[in-house]
Amino acid sequence: MNTNLISRYLQRLRREQGFTQEELAQTIHISRQAVSKWETGAAIPDLDTLLKLSRLYGLTINEILEPRISDSEVQDFEDIINTDPVWLKKILDEFEVEAVIKASMGASPAVQNFLQGIYGDTDFQKVQNRIGRIRVEEVESLQNQIVAAVQLSEDSPVSSFRAF
Repeated sequence: MNTNLISRYLQRLRREQGFTQEELAQTIHISRQAVSKWETGAAIPDLDTLLKLSRLYGLTINEILEPRISDSEVQDFEDIINTDPVWLKKILDEFEVEAVIKASMGASPAVQNFLQGIYGDTDFQKVQNRIGRIRVEEVESLQNQIVAAVQLSEDSPVSSFRAF
């Protein structure tokens, strides 16, 4: 669970519904400070509050805790190759470099090369050799977190070129 992603998603949901922090707080009977803490990543809503939010937004609790944005250009980890590398690097800076490398271990050679180009000063192969074997579930989880971070970013530029 990535609290940074959850916090940005909660903020996005609130804004899409047209609520201020105060209005949301009043609607679900909590303090505005609690809403602020969620949106800054200082706290995560408790189960009772997550249930209220899920009803309010028409989402499951899992959809709130594991955000996926369907109208984004990036739906899959392989799609990141179509994004601007400079912009993507800013998004990836939220993650440890090793986490990005682990995510790349389940990607196509084209995506691995794209990411290696973004992290030119890091030898991916050397780090991958140090990591060794990794569970598929961990790779998929990291890939999903990266895709969600890209989807939740404001101003998601997609490169004018497409990978082949």
